Amino acid sequence: MINFVNRVPTQPNRKKVTKEDGSIEYMMIEYADEPTDNGTPINRYTLMAMQGFINSTIQFESNGDIVQIFTDGSRLLIQFLPNGDIKETLSDNKGRVTIRTTKFQSSGNIKTEVS
Repeated sequence: MINFVNRVPTQPNRKKVTKEDGSIEYMMIEYADEPTDNGTPINRYTLMAMQGFINSTIQFESNGDIVQIFTDGSRLLIQFLPNGDIKETLSDNKGRVTIRTTKFQSSGNIKTEVS
């Protein structure tokens, strides 16, 4: 495991430009691409969450399902299917859904499908 640490700049968005003649100029850079979605930030929280280090609540349902609810509003539903497969449905706090199915094959191999 890696314990990720956020970069802490004293002058955020400041960039140094060195021209071909060797002269230096400092600039403030900002995005101006007018996104419809800012996307997932790459920071300590996101990277630690990838490793499973995020606050959550786990509920065990009477039908055998497991529901994990994260502090950012995301929700992971784990279902144990009758055929032995495991289906994980991740719903983020913006309504986007990702499904991962783990299939245990007769050969002894394990196959994962993501949709």
